[in-house]
Amino acid sequence: MSDNSTSNYNRDLRARRFKFVIGGLVTAFIVIFFILYIYERVM
Repeated sequence: MSDNSTSNYNRDLRARRFKFVIGGLVTAFIVIFFILYIYERVM
C-alpha cells in the first residue's frame, strides 16, 4: 500500500517538474522574442 502511494507521489512530482520546465522554457522564449522585437524597433 505504501509502495503504491510512493510511486504515485513520484509520478505526480515528475509531472509537476515537467510542467514547470515547460512553463519556464515558454516564458524564456516569449521574453527573448519580446526583447528582440523591442531591440529591432529601437534600432
